[in-house]
Amino acid sequence: MKLGNFRTLKSIAICAALVTAGILATYHASEAADDTDSKESEMVATIVTFHVKPGEEEFVEKQMAWFASECIKEEPGTLVYSLIKDEKGLRTMEIYENAAASRAHGQTAHHAENVKALSGKVLSIDLDRFEVVNHPTR
Repeated sequence: MKLGNFRTLKSIAICAALVTAGILATYHASEAADDTDSKESEMVATIVTFHVKPGEEEFVEKQMAWFASECIKEEPGTLVYSLIKDEKGLRTMEIYENAAASRAHGQTAHHAENVKALSGKVLSIDLDRFEVVNHPTR
């Protein structure tokens, strides 16, 4: 899979313009479906950074912890869905078996429920996609 600079910049530019978590659901599905420069069978990794409305950090962290558990439990193609935090804020580290699993993730009922719960609490997000060059399961 070759994710060139244009692809990464496109993802960053589009995601930086998002102002609510509700827009993320629409973008996630369309962005994954437009993954024309990857091979369908290769692993896909994503890191999402959440820019949370001040005062909503605890709620968003708890909501995302629930969501991460649902992703692992309900999505067979989701190999990793972890929450991490640094000076930039709350992030997810996601690894999917392939592009189809990444697309399916954005179309689940728990994804829709999560987007609804985060609406108005997340100011914007940054989404970066990566090529998985090595994973212990392969």
